[in-house]
Amino acid sequence: MDVGTPRNRQLFSSSSSSALATPPTATKRSLLAAQIEQDPDLSSARRMQKSQAFESRMAKTSLERRLLAAEDAKRELESLVKEKEITIDRLEGDRRWLAEREQEARDEKERSEADWAQEKSTLDRNLRTVRSNFISLQATHADLEDEYATLQRTTSSAIASQKSSLSLLERKCSLLDEERDQLRALAQERAATIKELRDRLDEAEAEAGNTSRANAGDENWAVVRDELHRQTAYVRTLEQTNSRLNSELATYKARQQSVEVLKEEKRDLERKLRKAEEVRDRVVQLEGEVDAAKKEREEWAAFLNNPNAEPTFSTPTAITQTLSKLRLNYASLLEEHGSVSSSLALRTAELEDLSSRAAETFDRCTKLEVQLRREEDKATRRERRAALAEREVSSLKALLATYTAEEEAFTSRDGDGLDYDAQKSQRIEQLEGTVEELKIALNELEGLLEKAEKMGGGGGNRVDEEEVKMLIQAERESKAALAEELAQATAACSEQEAKIEALEQQLWELGVKIGAGNHVPRNIRVLQLQQNPAQEHFELRRDELERLKAENHKLLGRIGELESRGGGGSAGSSGGSEPMGWVPRESWDNLNQEKDALVDTVAQKEKRLLRLKQVFQAKAVEFREAVSSILGYKLAFQSTKVRLTSMYDLTASIVFDSSSGAGDVGTMKLVGVGNGGAGGPPQLEELMQFWVFQRQSIPCFLAALTLECYERTTMGRTAGWHQTLSEGGGGSGSGGDGSNPADSSAMDMTRTHS
Repeated sequence: MDVGTPRNRQLFSSSSSSALATPPTATKRSLLAAQIEQDPDLSSARRMQKSQAFESRMAKTSLERRLLAAEDAKRELESLVKEKEITIDRLEGDRRWLAEREQEARDEKERSEADWAQEKSTLDRNLRTVRSNFISLQATHADLEDEYATLQRTTSSAIASQKSSLSLLERKCSLLDEERDQLRALAQERAATIKELRDRLDEAEAEAGNTSRANAGDENWAVVRDELHRQTAYVRTLEQTNSRLNSELATYKARQQSVEVLKEEKRDLERKLRKAEEVRDRVVQLEGEVDAAKKEREEWAAFLNNPNAEPTFSTPTAITQTLSKLRLNYASLLEEHGSVSSSLALRTAELEDLSSRAAETFDRCTKLEVQLRREEDKATRRERRAALAEREVSSLKALLATYTAEEEAFTSRDGDGLDYDAQKSQRIEQLEGTVEELKIALNELEGLLEKAEKMGGGGGNRVDEEEVKMLIQAERESKAALAEELAQATAACSEQEAKIEALEQQLWELGVKIGAGNHVPRNIRVLQLQQNPAQEHFELRRDELERLKAENHKLLGRIGELESRGGGGSAGSSGGSEPMGWVPRESWDNLNQEKDALVDTVAQKEKRLLRLKQVFQAKAVEFREAVSSILGYKLAFQSTKVRLTSMYDLTASIVFDSSSGAGDVGTMKLVGVGNGGAGGPPQLEELMQFWVFQRQSIPCFLAALTLECYERTTMGRTAGWHQTLSEGGGGSGSGGDGSNPADSSAMDMTRTHS
């Protein structure tokens, strides 16, 4: 029954007034009651009246109860309306706050995008600058490496030539010092001998001036003087010969130094030639592979264009490569054979030249040694003759003294003077005859000795002959060693020729196998498409080979120009006006191609990173949705913070901050308190005290908070929020179209938040 209708209000007012006017009955039976009981009509009327009064009291009581219930319902509905109005106001505030936050987030996103675009452009500019600097530094580094290699080669060659020339000059200086010391010692000995002979000659001339044989002594001393003059002239001739030989030796030293420099340059050129041969071998190998691939492709193309024709090819790539390798080995062996033959001929020519020079030097040394020995023998004979003259002078002085003493003794006697003169003259004649005989014998012996020396007989020294024999033996041993080296080189040449013959035989056998087609079974045919990976690979290889060949050709030309400039001397290098240090165009093109490839690689990597970023963002959104649907919380990640918002109470938010503490210690902050008002849910402090502080379990606290929010929302929905919301919102009544207003408001809340 509804208390709000007019009929119910009138009934309620009349019943209440009648109930108020009726006095309460007494519990003790009165006299009238007794009379009524005695009168049956009166008792029935009384009973009817009592029953009506009882019914009126019951109706009054029920109406009062209904009135109290209606007033309670009214008060509850008014409180619900107030709560809904508060909730609507709070939701409007939250919606405005969310709109402001959304606008701030949008502005912040735009600012971050602008900053990111500006930073990206700055990084792109820096990257381009760094790349250009890197390329320039690479070019500078390559130039510096080339200059360093050139300087190192020049310095090493100069150091080697200087060392070789220095060692050669030191050896020659030591030899010349020894020869100089020997010649000085010999000259000093000769000068001392000459001085001594002159002194003796002067003394002999002074002492023999008073003798009776002065004329004969003068003649002898004149002979000695002439001989000494001749010896002096011969010594001067030897000194002139020595100076001439020294000048020739200096000339030979200069030639030897130039020869050493040329040898060093030759070694440098040989090293460069070996490197060029390696590059040429590699180029020949690649050309052979490319030619074989071209030929095979042409044959396959011809076969595919005319399938009915018999295939004229039976050479796979592996056998072609093997054949090209064998051809390269054959060419390299031929080149080695030619180089060995040329080096052998060069060594043979050098050996013959050295042998002829050694023979000439040996002959000259032998002649000079023979002349020196002859002069030494002549000087010895002159010394002996001078000593003999001195002995003669001393003997003559002694005889003169004895003659003087005898003359004085015999003069003191008067009668014996004539006999003494006769004996004296006889003795003098005997002595003069003896001296003449000795001189004649000495002259004959000297003549025989000179004849023997002129005839080249046995007048030489046996010790010198032994030395000559030793030198001849040493030359024979060196000649035998050179002959052995020649035999070894000949054996090596024969071995290389045998290898060449074996390779030729192997090439012939491979040609026979290729011609017979033994490498492919008869029931198998190998087909190849016109556009296939192998063909593309070979085309790329061919293009790369062409570029490398062009670059190599330009670099070799550049090296030749630099070498010609470096070998032209300082005047040529200083007088040139062409700038140096430019790289060839082919090298620059290759570097540009490498740069383009690197730029494409970087672009692909950036595209991959962008795709990964997009995928990661999509996965992050899916992860948030999955977490919100499973755990009941919406996540919002910031730099070091995580914001959790309950799906059942969007105003209840929790922020976890991990940057405030060190290690694993963080901070949990409650931002929103939910629908419970300013103080939050009454059980929130108990939940935090129990789960967080006592149990140290944040997941359990979040689960308990979720349950609390869910219970509050469900309790509010079951308490009749839909009626208050529909009335306060100006809806169409309590029923409407049958939808639940609480559910629709929850949907609106979720949609506004999202």
